[in-house]
Amino acid sequence: ACGAAAAEGRTIVCEDTARDERWSELRQVAARFRIGCAWSVPVRGVDGTVVGTFAVYHREPRRPADSEIALVERAAVLAGTAIDREQREDLLASVQRNVLEGLFRCTPTDGFVHVNPALVRLFGYESPEQFLRQWRSATEPRHRESLSLLCEPRSRSLLEARLVRRDGSTFWASISNSVVTDEHGEVISSTGSVTDIGARKELEQQLQRAQKLEAVGQLAGGVAHDFNNLLTIVAGYTTALRDALPSDSPLREDAAVVLDAAARAAQLTRQLLAFG
Repeated sequence: ACGAAAAEGRTIVCEDTARDERWSELRQVAARFRIGCAWSVPVRGVDGTVVGTFAVYHREPRRPADSEIALVERAAVLAGTAIDREQREDLLASVQRNVLEGLFRCTPTDGFVHVNPALVRLFGYESPEQFLRQWRSATEPRHRESLSLLCEPRSRSLLEARLVRRDGSTFWASISNSVVTDEHGEVISSTGSVTDIGARKELEQQLQRAQKLEAVGQLAGGVAHDFNNLLTIVAGYTTALRDALPSDSPLREDAAVVLDAAARAAQLTRQLLAFG
């Protein structure tokens, strides 16, 4: 009867297993366990597919009353709902176990009432159960402040902050938090997530350092260009002054020193221009 109910997707009633052809191969089993009649109803999921059967057996052959069939069919509906709920809960539990983001739920009176494995790993605990037992008694003050920050209702839904683990080490995190309120606007609970953004922060810092170096290079290039223009003037006038002096003038040697210094300074400016 169960196989037929599942295959045909309808209620199957066997009033007498000793005479019903569907029980021809199971008569010895029926006789051994004193199964006189059987009623089987398909159990359906929320999408209508058959996920099992619900059966009732009696020791004596008889036909069920309409009220009895209605009761069995109602039980099958409840069984289908229970199976679907269990499957959904299993799926949710799997997501909670495997998601990379830390998930939590807090209430104003009890603080944390639910955390997933990812969140407890972020803060240095071994299991959700350990976290829920020990978070209030944490000895690191900054760690307690970090946990309080998660449960704190706020106007901004997203917040980036440096959080502190149980052992005192820190990590950058993005915190998402939403609150549930009653009809008077009082907070009932808050749920949220914590994402480790340390890798992203490191890339941002590398970018900032690169931008600073680029700005320094541009500044150095501009200064070197202007300084090179001044050196050109100095070298030009010094050359003209040297050439105007008598060949035996001791000032010609001073002019040569100035020109040599200007040449070395020009070499430095070319290096700066190449850097910029």
